[in-house]
Amino acid sequence: MHRMHKRPSRLTGWFLLPVLSTLVSAAQRPVMLSQGSMTSFLLKNFARVWKKLPRSGRIFLARITQKKFTASVAGVITNAEGRVLVLDHVLRPASGWGLPGGFMKHFEQPIDALKREIREETGIELANIELYRVRTLKRHIEFIFTGSAETAGEVKSREITAVRWFDPAHLPAEMNVDQQFLIRKVFGLDL
Repeated sequence: MHRMHKRPSRLTGWFLLPVLSTLVSAAQRPVMLSQGSMTSFLLKNFARVWKKLPRSGRIFLARITQKKFTASVAGVITNAEGRVLVLDHVLRPASGWGLPGGFMKHFEQPIDALKREIREETGIELANIELYRVRTLKRHIEFIFTGSAETAGEVKSREITAVRWFDPAHLPAEMNVDQQFLIRKVFGLDL
C-alpha cells in the first residue's frame, strides 16, 4: 500500500522563521529606552516582522487577533401603495412583528443575503435595492436596505407566521420600537 506524503500546512511553523530571527536579533542589541521610545521601538520591530511574514502568515495572525462577529441584513421594503412589508417572525422575542431579513451566510454579500432571505420567507423578488445604512450592535453588524416589491408575497417559511403590508404611520404597536423608528425615518415621517 502506497502512502501519500502529507504536505505540511503553510501555517505549521515555517512562516515563523523570519519572525523569530528578527526578534532574536532585536533582543541581542542592548537598548535603554524611555516609555515613548519603547513603544516606537516595538512598533518598528513589529512592522519589520510583519513585512517578513508570508501573506498566509499575516492573514493567519490578523484573523486570530480579531474578535468574531455576526452579520445580518434587514429591508425596509415598500409596495406600489406606499406600504411597508412587515413579517410576523416565530423566533423574535416578545412581538414577532419586524422587518424582513436574517443572518448572512459565509462568503455571502449583503445584498444577496437580503434577496435570498426575502425570497425564502415570502417569495417576493426585490427591485430598486439601495443600502440605507450599516450599524453595529456590540459584536453584530447589520446592513439595512430599502427596496420595492411588485408582488404581495405569502408565507413560505416555517420561521414566518404572517406577511403584511402596513401603512408606515400605523405599524403594530407591539413591534420593536427601534424598527418602528427606522421605518418612520425612511419614510420621512415626523418622529
